[in-house]
Amino acid sequence: MRPMRGILLKIASVVVFIGMFSLIKYTAPRIPPGEAVFFRSFFAMPVIVIWLWWRHELAVGLRTANPLGHVWRGVAGTMGMGLGFAALAFASFMATVVVALPPAPFWPYQAAYEVAFGNAWRVVAASMVAYFCGEFVNSFVLAKMKVAQGGRHLWKRTIGSTIAGEAVDSALFYPLAFYGTGIIPNEALPMVMVAQFFTKTMVEVVVTPVTYKVVAFLKQAEGEDYYDRTTDFNPFKLET
Repeated sequence: MRPMRGILLKIASVVVFIGMFSLIKYTAPRIPPGEAVFFRSFFAMPVIVIWLWWRHELAVGLRTANPLGHVWRGVAGTMGMGLGFAALAFASFMATVVVALPPAPFWPYQAAYEVAFGNAWRVVAASMVAYFCGEFVNSFVLAKMKVAQGGRHLWKRTIGSTIAGEAVDSALFYPLAFYGTGIIPNEALPMVMVAQFFTKTMVEVVVTPVTYKVVAFLKQAEGEDYYDRTTDFNPFKLET
């Protein structure tokens, strides 16, 4: 296992995703969402095939016992992706319209509109980065605490993992989305980050009784209580 390689690949993937969504926002007023979905998948397929070939897993990657199921999953995934791109396109289009339209003579807040809606791409990119990193840390801490505690004290690992995950989420999102924009003063960002961190953590504390009931129900329904003792948390490895 090479953790440094995994970290570098993770950083590269985040950069690529930010670039992709920035390009989608930039081209949204001129390119239909369906066209963006098609060409995104079209250019992604050669990369996936080359990656599988390089790892000598091309035959395994193409083998399937349920081709129809893959077709339906592909249709559902494409529809979901298309709706996501359409929503981004619509948001970008409306942001462009709001900024471009001349304000009414009695409206003195056009500059504030331009600051708020002209920052949409940063909010989208920051949301992706913060959510991905925060949820990864949350899941990792949750799994490791379960193994370390032998499955006892569920409340400790749900709250503990939330503290770790939300700390990462809040620390990344607000500076990436709002630093230097004027929407939130730079000196107020630490206070906002801390307030959001405590608020989201307290939500987890409050819903802990519900979490206990849901976890108990799922364990009984699935007949399984899994421990991630040998789990490889590197998200860039293809083998399971």
